[in-house]
Amino acid sequence: MQLPTGSCNVEAVAPQSGVTRRTNHRQLEREGLSFSQLLNQIRRELAQRYVEHGGRPLDQIGAMLGFGQASSFSRWCRQEFDAAARQVRGQR
Repeated sequence: MQLPTGSCNVEAVAPQSGVTRRTNHRQLEREGLSFSQLLNQIRRELAQRYVEHGGRPLDQIGAMLGFGQASSFSRWCRQEFDAAARQVRGQR
């Protein structure tokens, strides 16, 4: 729920989960994850779903995933998928 606001961070998410920031950190640590790794995994899964199954414009998908600029979303796609978002959409 916090992704589109651009303020998806552990401080904002922990209270919504009903735990403290520290408890959240310990739970993630047990799983071998950091909050940023978890956030990136969620973004990756959602990006694949939105790009593959939706008619949404790519800049709207980027905004839904919490990227303030289309260029930020584009750079992230290149890093995560080794392709531009348009190319990922064309491959599906």
